[in-house]
Amino acid sequence: MTLTGVGGVGKTRLALKLGSDLLARYESGVWLVDLAPVADPRLVITSVAHALGLIEQPNRTLRETVQAHLKSRRCLLLLDNCEHLVAACAELAEAVLRTCPRVNFLCTSREALRVQGEVVWSLHPLALPDDQNLNPLESESLVLFRERAQARQPGFTLGTAQTTVVAAICRRLDGIPLGIELAAALVGTLPLEQILERLDNRFRLLETGSRTMSIRQQTLRGTLEWSHDLLTEPEKTIFRRLTVFAGAFTLEAAEAICAGDGMEVEDVLGILVRLTEKSLLIGPAAGTRLTYRLLETVREFGRKHLDESGEEGRVRRQHLHFYLGLAAQTISDLPIWLTRLEDAQDDIRADLTWSLSADPALGLQLASTMSGYWFARDHMREGEEWLARFLGACPQRTVLRLRALHGAAMLGWRLGHIDLARSRLEEALAISRDVGDPILLLDVLGSLGFVAQSQSDFESARHFAEEQMRIAQRSDDRRHIAGALHTLGLIALNQGGYAAARPLFTDALEIFSVLESSYDMASLLAWLGLIAVELDEFDQARALLARSLHLRLELGDTFGVVFVLDVFAMLAAASGRPDRALLLNGAAETIRDSVGAASSPLHQARVSRWLNPVRQALGRNAAAYSRQGSEMGFDAAVAYALEDEARHD
Repeated sequence: MTLTGVGGVGKTRLALKLGSDLLARYESGVWLVDLAPVADPRLVITSVAHALGLIEQPNRTLRETVQAHLKSRRCLLLLDNCEHLVAACAELAEAVLRTCPRVNFLCTSREALRVQGEVVWSLHPLALPDDQNLNPLESESLVLFRERAQARQPGFTLGTAQTTVVAAICRRLDGIPLGIELAAALVGTLPLEQILERLDNRFRLLETGSRTMSIRQQTLRGTLEWSHDLLTEPEKTIFRRLTVFAGAFTLEAAEAICAGDGMEVEDVLGILVRLTEKSLLIGPAAGTRLTYRLLETVREFGRKHLDESGEEGRVRRQHLHFYLGLAAQTISDLPIWLTRLEDAQDDIRADLTWSLSADPALGLQLASTMSGYWFARDHMREGEEWLARFLGACPQRTVLRLRALHGAAMLGWRLGHIDLARSRLEEALAISRDVGDPILLLDVLGSLGFVAQSQSDFESARHFAEEQMRIAQRSDDRRHIAGALHTLGLIALNQGGYAAARPLFTDALEIFSVLESSYDMASLLAWLGLIAVELDEFDQARALLARSLHLRLELGDTFGVVFVLDVFAMLAAASGRPDRALLLNGAAETIRDSVGAASSPLHQARVSRWLNPVRQALGRNAAAYSRQGSEMGFDAAVAYALEDEARHD
């Protein structure tokens, strides 16, 4: 179903209410995808995947990953603000509906998607008061005006005289909810009669303008222009600068981006409050984080004023530098950093899109700084595509290109583009030797060693890791010493040298623990747990894997969680619990498929070596256990894995 109607008529509000009311009917949930901040049609599927918590899978498009995830689920996808991406939304809906029979779409758009089976529900403005019956309880327009006015001025009432004027205001606004809310926000600031008079003046000007604009379009535009005219000059300045934000934003962001050129930082908060009171800005709800946002209709209107102001380029550059600083922050609490960047994705994508044509070098800097986030949050495909576009636009052999090559290589490696990853790293290595920066050289050597061992090129991997170790030891660089130990441990493990790998991993873990590097700690704990399984040290394996799993959960690292579940399944097989092994493996495989994760050929061979004998031993019952595990779900699978550990404490 597509809800259509003019901007400001309440499509989003109705869709959210429908989604809430229908939640009980969809056992797999109702998922909101806000497309208002999305400018690139290619990012529609990315936005849907992120809303569903999916990550890219090697050798599978993101659309295929989404379809595989939704194929057996009953859920509702709520695509909000489709009008500027109609073709991409229609294409997605048709593809999903063709392969996922239990999925429904609820879309909001100013025009229909025109897909087969679409039901279009056109929303009309609120009912206007009848001249013969001005009962404020019976007119939708009057009720909305009264409610919003009372929120602004609690003592506001509608007597006979006031009702007549408010009825005229609602008629002048054609019953459009957004217009009524903007007008009601002025109660307490202007008398009702003056609100009506100013509306009439504004619309008389509009009626002499464009002849191609519909009456309702004129009404909404006129209401916004009228509200804008009533702002002070500082309020107008902040309002137009706020339209550079693509999504929700914090007070800190608003102060950093809107201050300057005649506007003081300390004035921004007061103006945000006044814009919220005038319904031009949506403020934070009670009990939520202090964030603000603009309705899409209001943002579109305000951006025209930003365009006309001549300051758009400066404001956009300031916006990009703010989010570049956010991405470059070094904080000890990795989950907090990741959450902040997750919340800022719409704005960061807008910055990347703008900079690709306006300032590719600055965009390359932002994209390379974001590579760590994209890797940690499993947004590999999007990250690699952005970096590839900027690398193509910036061919100069600079430190910036080096960092971008490094980021693109590691994202590509996770996607299975291993040969391309190695090629990019070798170019980065050549640049790093030219520029003479030892830290960058150490980073690239570490990644080359890691990628080479995943190709089973153990000789080259050892060469890179040993060079990394020599350089790091000269400067007592503990982080890179630990990285070299990690790679050398993997080389030993993948060649069957479990006893040799253990002290390398243990030493690396000790260093990363001191450095509080949670991601590396989680990885090393899992590898040590795997070694304990291979050496029949089952109690130690349980403890190590449980610690790794807890860290992975804190980091939101679904890819890592699946890896640990695999090793828990190997532990169950090794300790004579075949049913548990297949339950855990079935759960891991389903989660891996649902989030688009993939494992390396080396890991797949290792899992198969432990589980194939189990399947053979259980015969026809094996499939039943695997199926039962596949139906567990993420939370139940994690609890089941940790439940066994709790019994051994």
